[in-house]
Amino acid sequence: MDKQNKTYKILSIDGGGMRGICTVSTLEVLEKRFDCRTADCFDMLCGTSTGAIITAALCIGVKASEIVEFFQTEGPKIFPYISWPARCLAFLKQALFKSKYDNTVLKASLSQIFGTKTIADIKLDLCIPVFNMSQGLPCVFKSGSLTHSSEGPMIVDILLAASAAPGYFPIHPIANSLYIDGGIWANNPALAGLFEAMKLNPNTSFNILSMGSIENAVGDNFNHKSLSFWQWYRTEWLLESYFQAQSKMIDSYASALGNILPLNYVRLAVPRFTETNFRIEIDNASPATLLELKRLGAAAGQLEADNPQVRQFFQKPFPHN
Repeated sequence: MDKQNKTYKILSIDGGGMRGICTVSTLEVLEKRFDCRTADCFDMLCGTSTGAIITAALCIGVKASEIVEFFQTEGPKIFPYISWPARCLAFLKQALFKSKYDNTVLKASLSQIFGTKTIADIKLDLCIPVFNMSQGLPCVFKSGSLTHSSEGPMIVDILLAASAAPGYFPIHPIANSLYIDGGIWANNPALAGLFEAMKLNPNTSFNILSMGSIENAVGDNFNHKSLSFWQWYRTEWLLESYFQAQSKMIDSYASALGNILPLNYVRLAVPRFTETNFRIEIDNASPATLLELKRLGAAAGQLEADNPQVRQFFQKPFPHN
């Protein structure tokens, strides 16, 4: 890359469970509008949790429309939408005994896309944040020019680690370490991707397109303030508040860095549910929910396709041409 004349373009996608179908539905519209594949438009893709699944699939040539179909067909298998009493029992298991789900179905679903490919098989620059529980340290799995290794873990294993949200999926082993979802430190992975890119390209300017997950209305309906841990966890306010606060903090910091570094940071407007339809859990894969999330994502895509700040990322020349 000509570091003096070229801007390094990064796509960053937040975590969010099944709400990721909203994000990738936005990309589906943009791909069709600009007749392109997302991975061709960027030098680096970085994603956390469900964003890791989306970005890894894009990096191996899967179209956004195919990822939307994956969410629609595999989502209900990974997160079976069961009756309210059964969901209460599942929560009791989650709260008292073990993770809400094992990762057997998730692994089978991911294997349909990635097979036995390893991270070394991805030639594009890809960053996937996780957390190494064995060492108590943040960690980023990297591909392409970001690493000199010709070997690496299977992509499926990395994505099982990236999807291991506490309480939802089990901690996942890779080599001699145990990993969980990188959302605990980088639910918005924009800065993680930027810092990895800056190590390699210190004299380059950067353009980041950051895509968040659709948000529930955190805190809007608190009727009393003295909540137990059980109440925080049962309503998902704990994780929701944690992930949203962290994503917004990274968003704020990345925007401020644009005043210091040669950085243009664009954050797509994140749809937010109102009080009347305000709770969609990260593991809600009911057909009605998926259709609504897809509709909201497509509507956002139509709107953003006319946004000059977004159009610049999807118009030629592309980085890999």
